[in-house]
Order: sequence, then C-alpha cells, then structure tokens
Amino acid sequence: DLHLPRAEIMRAIAIHFHLGFAADVARTNAQHADLVTAYALDFPRWAASSAAGGTLLEKLELEGRLYPRLSSVLERYDALVCTSCGTRGLKAGDDYAGHGLEVGGRVVDYYLEAVLTPAFNVFSRCPVLNVPSGFAGNGVPTGIQIVGRTYDDLTVFRVGAACERARPWLDRQEHLPKIPPR
Repeated sequence: DLHLPRAEIMRAIAIHFHLGFAADVARTNAQHADLVTAYALDFPRWAASSAAGGTLLEKLELEGRLYPRLSSVLERYDALVCTSCGTRGLKAGDDYAGHGLEVGGRVVDYYLEAVLTPAFNVFSRCPVLNVPSGFAGNGVPTGIQIVGRTYDDLTVFRVGAACERARPWLDRQEHLPKIPPR
C-alpha cells in the first residue's frame, strides 16, 4: 500500500522544478518564444505560483516525510512497477496550457497532476525507467515506469528488458500509431 498524498507530492514537485530549472526554461522561452510549446511557455509561471514561498529546506522536509513510504515498499520488493500517466485522455495537439483535464472522473487543474513521473524526480536517488506497455482501449499508447531501490540501476534495466520481451510494443503493423493526415 503506497499512498503518497497528492497535495504534498505536487508541492514538492513545484518547489523541485521551481528551484531546479524553471528559471532556465524562462530564459530559453524569452530567447526562443517562437520555437517552444505553450506548456513550456507556461511552465515557469506554474512553478513559481505553485512553489510560492517554497524553500530548499521545505522541499527537503517534504522529501523526508514522503520518501519513507516509498522506501518501505522498496525494502520488500526489488522494484515498483506503476503506470506513467493517470489518464488515457491526453489528446495529441492539446498543450494543456490554461486548462486542466479529467483523471478518474475528477478534473485536475494542471497537466502534471495527471502524470505520475514527476513524483520520482523528487525521489531522484531512485532509478526510474519508462517502457511502453501497450495501448488503452481508445488506442492511446500506454507506459509503465519501473522504480528501483536507491542507486540500483541494473535491476531497473533488467525489469524493463523483461517487460519489453514479454510484451513487445511496436511488433506489428496494427500497433503502429495511426496519425491522420492534416
């Protein structure tokens, strides 16, 4: 039973991204606004707003409260395998800037709330590998992430390779994405 409180994870993610690289993204946006996506343009604003008042100490305290929940799972198991995204409703071509999306019957305000990968950016001592897992019923490609014990990259790669052998993703013509012409 791994429960990571959404509000605490989102706060930790916001501070992590704001302190880590949002300023660099903002500089790139200013230099190349015509080349970046709408969500990249919006990212520094979101990070600053969501991390408002957040400090490195707060980020470390949040990590310190959250990590034991994950580590208790990894003490018993070699790896944690979970989905990469909490919805199959992300639409190609939608930048999700300025509006949310539905996840499990609930609307979230920001697209990162639908994605499970940023939580493991906060737990950066754990190696994480994302591999394709197939297709949802609506044809959207799906993925899983494999989270390993602290610094145990080898196990993560072995589990990922085993998953890809057991469930090849682009092994048949019908599995290739069907992209309609514009």
